[in-house]
Amino acid sequence: MLICRARLRLAGDDGPATAEELLAQAHTWSPDDWRPRYWSGCAAAHGAAYGKAERHFTAALDRVPPDSPEASCRTRVQRAYARALLGDPGGALDDLHHAEASAPLDAAALRTRTALVHARYAEACRLIRRKDFEPAVEVLEQCERGWPDAGSGDGDGSGDGSGDGSGDGLGQAIAETRLYAVWQLAVRRESGARARARAHLDEVRRRLPDDPRAYRYAARLEFASRAYDVAAGLWSRVLELCPDDHEARHGLALCHDRTGDVRGAEEEFAALSPPLALGALRMREGRWSEAAATLAEVDEAAPVLAECRYRAGQPPGNGPWQTAALTRDGHLTEALTTLRTTDLTPNERAERETAALLRTAALRELTPESEAAPGRTEDEGSGPRPAEREGGGTRRTEGEGGGLRWGRSAALLAAAYEVGGGPSRGDAPGALGLHAVVLAMGARHGVAAEVLGEATRRRPTDRRLAHLRALVLLHGGGPREACVAAWGALFHDAGFWERQRADAERRHRVTLTAADLTTLRADLHVHLEACLQVDGGSGAAALLRRESEAAKALAKLGGFPLPGSADRPLVCGPARLAELGIAAEFGAYVRALGGPSSRRLFSQLGFAQTEFDADRPRETLAALADLRCPDCALGEAPPEPVAVCAPGCARFDELNPGYAGLPGPHKHEALREDALTLAVEAALAEGRAALTAAEPDPRTAHACWRTALRYGRALGRYQDTQPRVADVALGSVAALRRAGRLDAAVSVLEAAHAILGANERHRLVGPLAGVLTDRGISAFNGDPDELDGPVADLTRAVEFNPHLPRAQLSLCVLLRVRAARQRQAGSVTGALRTLRGVLGRLDAALALLPGDAELTRLRDGVRADVDGLDAIPGGS
Repeated sequence: MLICRARLRLAGDDGPATAEELLAQAHTWSPDDWRPRYWSGCAAAHGAAYGKAERHFTAALDRVPPDSPEASCRTRVQRAYARALLGDPGGALDDLHHAEASAPLDAAALRTRTALVHARYAEACRLIRRKDFEPAVEVLEQCERGWPDAGSGDGDGSGDGSGDGSGDGLGQAIAETRLYAVWQLAVRRESGARARARAHLDEVRRRLPDDPRAYRYAARLEFASRAYDVAAGLWSRVLELCPDDHEARHGLALCHDRTGDVRGAEEEFAALSPPLALGALRMREGRWSEAAATLAEVDEAAPVLAECRYRAGQPPGNGPWQTAALTRDGHLTEALTTLRTTDLTPNERAERETAALLRTAALRELTPESEAAPGRTEDEGSGPRPAEREGGGTRRTEGEGGGLRWGRSAALLAAAYEVGGGPSRGDAPGALGLHAVVLAMGARHGVAAEVLGEATRRRPTDRRLAHLRALVLLHGGGPREACVAAWGALFHDAGFWERQRADAERRHRVTLTAADLTTLRADLHVHLEACLQVDGGSGAAALLRRESEAAKALAKLGGFPLPGSADRPLVCGPARLAELGIAAEFGAYVRALGGPSSRRLFSQLGFAQTEFDADRPRETLAALADLRCPDCALGEAPPEPVAVCAPGCARFDELNPGYAGLPGPHKHEALREDALTLAVEAALAEGRAALTAAEPDPRTAHACWRTALRYGRALGRYQDTQPRVADVALGSVAALRRAGRLDAAVSVLEAAHAILGANERHRLVGPLAGVLTDRGISAFNGDPDELDGPVADLTRAVEFNPHLPRAQLSLCVLLRVRAARQRQAGSVTGALRTLRGVLGRLDAALALLPGDAELTRLRDGVRADVDGLDAIPGGS
């Protein structure tokens, strides 16, 4: 009854609101009845509350009895309308498909389904354009049941729903889209991607059983998953569909090979033309003769064919494998001649083989067995040694031809490294060291240095390799910079010197003390500097000093722990760090230590620092003139006051590893600041040295102080530099006064007074007045007849410090003497003028120094002198 009243209200003018109230009561009275829920959904839909309507229809479907298909169909159709109006065409289409499974759809529902199918198809097209293939497959399959029959043209959407792909080509489109989805999944490394790809391929094979693509893709997928038997079946199906498919035959052969069916693999490979794969199979199994026979008629297999013939012991023909064959068969002279005279086509495998054979032959040259077969000749394939071939088959006694053997072995090793492009990745550092010894003994120092360079890069802390490399480089095996870097790393390696001590004691049966080692180290340093100055000039010697001092500083810190290595810490200088390519790591290590003292030596600033530490300030300033790399300094004069590389310089970290750990442009600014700080120190030190020399040089000191102040201003520490200049000047003056060198003392103070500001100049006034007083008195005492100089000094002393009683008294005494001499010369007027001036000075002095007894007595005496001259007729 409530449902009927609600339906009447819904059809009347009262609208859905009243109907919903009645239906709510019906819900309460019959909670398991589907009809109140159904009509509540209809009422909500009439009120455009489609979301609410969908919920009511869903609740109704949960309550529809299983034996009421028409009720289920009607409810799903109504929910489809609600979902379509909510913008959910997929859900609406699903409802219509399920409704049709329960009961036939009416015309309105069929038209709605057709419209929804076309909307979903358009959505699938958009997904395909965006390459979202898997979602597109889902949408297309949803459209398939309602897709119009091909050629029906009635537009009622009554497709047969068989899903066989006949509906207007939609099935073909679904299959193609699934294949695209498979390719997309193949490039994605997602979890479950292979399983989803298999599902797509299974569906494609169901829809298109005669299309080889799905079988081909599935075979590749299973092969990659190591399901070789499954892949073989799929490749066989491809061959049934396409008997001439070479890819399928090759894939089937590979599956047979993986499962151990060699005969089956050979049969399939033999069917391919050209038979390259069959040749590769036989090569892999070591059947070189068969492989050579298989590849003999294949033009593009010529490089591989030569190797097959070489491995089979057959003549490989002219080419890179010819050299390997000659070397293997012992025809070493011919092999070396071929290497020198033939322009061989590059072949990495042949080069590696030849290099390995040459290395083995080189080491055999030095064994006693290399001389033990006097009857063999070079034409015998058993491999006679060069010593026998070139020596006519006679066996040498020990010591005969030793140089020849070293040279021959070194020549073979040098050829091996030339062919192989240097040491291979698998060569152990110890083996490289052995090769280097042979090369060096055979006067192949350049190649030996290259080999040892690689060995020490692989094992940077190996002391034996480092020492060997240093010796080879010293004897002309490479650039002087590399030699310096090698020796600099050894000078302060305590373990290296301890090993040298132990070896010397064992060899010579003597006891060496720490002092002996220190002397040996110093003598070696002097010898190396002398050698480097001959070969590389003063620059190489300076580099050695920097490397040595930097290594010494690093040794005091315990060495540099190599990142990712359990070896002992590395002790070396900046040049060695650059060779190893670990400037950035070292910079981070230095930054963690903190402070500029640990980074200066490991930079271009290190040259100046070593000069400064050796008490050579002038050389320090010269080394600070330009700290730029050659690229940054190219064609430009160094800017004042110091020049460092510009931010962004590619070589900054390499040349300044101590600063490489600082961020961005801060590393450049830090280097500049440290350079200016050192420049201030060097300029002050040079000024101090000029004043403490046997002949003090105030002029040079003055120039050095000006330089220090200029650097201090650039550093932003001008005010801090001035007191240091004053301290140096005052300290020097004290020593000069004690030594009686008053002229030099005056010059020093005058120089400092001229360049310092008012804040520091007042410190010099008193000492300058005192030194001028000393010099004036000393000059008068030395030559009483000369008054002008002493009077001038004392006058300046009084001007600088009028509170100095000694200067005031001495000046007035000398002026009184001058007045007496004027009187003796007959100039009474001049004498009076001088005496009256003295009285004025004395009155002013007593005003500053009241009660000074000596000044008072002098004033009384001068006044008496004035009175006496005034009494002379005409004297006034």
